[in-house]
Amino acid sequence: MIVWKPWQEALLKEIANTFVPAIKDKEGAFWQFEGGTIATADWVAILISKQSKADQNEFFQLLKLMKSPLLGLTWKGGFKNFISLSSEEREQLFISWANSKQGKLRKGFTSLKKIFTFLSYGLSNENGHPAWEIIGFPGPISKPNPVPKPISLYLPPNDDTIITQVLVIGSGAGGGVIAGELSKAGLEVLVVEKGSYFNEADFSQREVEMVSKLYEQSGALNSRDGAVTALAGSCLGGGTTVNWAGSFQTPDYIRQEWTEIHGNSFFTEHSFQNSLDEVSQRIGVRSDYIFHNPQNEALYEASKSLGHKIRTIPINHKFPKKEEMFRLGFGSLGDQYGDKQSTLKTYLNDAYDNGARIMADTEIQKLTIELGKIKGAEGVYTDKDGCKKSIKIIADRVFVCAGAIHTPALLIRSGLTHLQIGRNLHLHPTVAVAAYYRQEMNSWYGPMMSAVNDEFTRISGNYGFKLETPPTQLGQFAMSIPWASGYEHKRMMLKAKNIGTFIVLTRDKFAGKIAVDVHGKPSIVYNLKEFDLNHLQKGMIEATRLHLTAGAEEVYFPHNSMRTFLKEQGIKQLDNFGREMNSWGWRPNQYMLFTAHKMGTCRMGADDKKHPLKPNGELREVKNLYVADASVFPSASGANPMLTIMGIAHHIAKELVG
Repeated sequence: MIVWKPWQEALLKEIANTFVPAIKDKEGAFWQFEGGTIATADWVAILISKQSKADQNEFFQLLKLMKSPLLGLTWKGGFKNFISLSSEEREQLFISWANSKQGKLRKGFTSLKKIFTFLSYGLSNENGHPAWEIIGFPGPISKPNPVPKPISLYLPPNDDTIITQVLVIGSGAGGGVIAGELSKAGLEVLVVEKGSYFNEADFSQREVEMVSKLYEQSGALNSRDGAVTALAGSCLGGGTTVNWAGSFQTPDYIRQEWTEIHGNSFFTEHSFQNSLDEVSQRIGVRSDYIFHNPQNEALYEASKSLGHKIRTIPINHKFPKKEEMFRLGFGSLGDQYGDKQSTLKTYLNDAYDNGARIMADTEIQKLTIELGKIKGAEGVYTDKDGCKKSIKIIADRVFVCAGAIHTPALLIRSGLTHLQIGRNLHLHPTVAVAAYYRQEMNSWYGPMMSAVNDEFTRISGNYGFKLETPPTQLGQFAMSIPWASGYEHKRMMLKAKNIGTFIVLTRDKFAGKIAVDVHGKPSIVYNLKEFDLNHLQKGMIEATRLHLTAGAEEVYFPHNSMRTFLKEQGIKQLDNFGREMNSWGWRPNQYMLFTAHKMGTCRMGADDKKHPLKPNGELREVKNLYVADASVFPSASGANPMLTIMGIAHHIAKELVG
């Protein structure tokens, strides 16, 4: 854990109080609460300590700069350190950084803004939060359900060596299915997961607390340049425990592309469709909605009005009674009610019932390879007291299902040399377009996503974008909206219950990569290319059109310039507005870019040079070593990828056992 020096702790408090200040001449707990009373240095330490050493050092250097009078060289404020500046000067400093030509200053602003707005509104205690009542945010709507954990975790033996037929690394959409199917076939299976085991009894619905437990790097995972915020599950069940439950079948044109261009013939065969159907049945995929929340209803009805392709999203949920449907909105913080049929509730339970051993809190550091054949793996188990223990696993077959970030890093750490491992990273880059409605939207309630607009999915060949909706939690909302001053940000927060949001989810044509440092730790390297940025911009205009058609009064864009579009300007002016959009400036960290989908860093296919994996998921370099997660995707899937991952894992398992 990071231990702050007194000057660092004092500086962090003042930074928090700048982003979320007490407002003079305004009465009430909301206007008078300061970020520094909630976003404490201890919580900042928790977030920063989960980041890489390089990112931690960069953060320490940023604080060191802000302590020094040399801070004045970054803006026209004279030679003063941050503490010496007035509150107005501090805001001006941050605004200058937000729009600076210097990438490191934009990154510094974005990093600080994300951390302190997220903590200031996402943290709470048993007494709630001073902002909740006036904003209209309910906070936790129920207490954790004291359900016993159905899986008894396996603990490492005294001799630290474990022998198994099959080792599965990761327990999410890929690893969970592999474990369930292979154990059902009678194979001896060991599942290892670096995250912890939580269930209904642990899910408090307190945002920061749950994000810090359930997400990679406590929810603070970003690309190397800070421009992309990446959401990734890191717990037993992986992303299926925390995702929004969208269960999309792999689009036909994607399956055709992966067959014709990459030589994976099974994608267009009945066997893969059978895998998708079997998985869908096991996880309870359904779309017979009896309820949309207001923002999903707005997207659905506006799309119908404009003649767009619109449909309900299949989700892997048991539906509660209509009067209880509101509770589904808190599923990204863990599902207290057992509604979501994640691998935690399905395939991992199947595996356990079939005799599989399941270990949590276990990070695999290296694969053991001899003469081109897998022999097992080495890793570290961490007990509940934080004590670490090295373990050695001997296995006949190993399935790496650690996700498109950690899978390539593990393979590279283990000595694999295929030049495409870690490359071809696709992210489905996503922006949020929010709008103010006269009626309450309360977007924290109801199915997290239940409507998708497919009108623009193939506007440039097989590339384009989908329009969907996100669930809202107050901390993530606070860090997502633009910041121009503490007062303006608070004023926007007051509108939260009346704000509906559509997201533009782009199928990216151009890729990034996973870089691995000298310690073997991965980082995301990704620069949005003009082709994909053009689709994002067009998506923002179409999202605006839909908001206005649905009755929105004002539309907000995720850009540091605080641009808006008013209903009074008229929909007919949107095309002109769109042409002006490119002039705003779209450098990294000038706008909020998100991803929840990481794909493609260990592609499967027929070409030895282009594809590290054979079409059956086996590594070309190492016999009996397989990958079965989103990193096998030959390109971006063009739709929320959970069901595609599960279908591929199911197909690989069936091919193996016959």
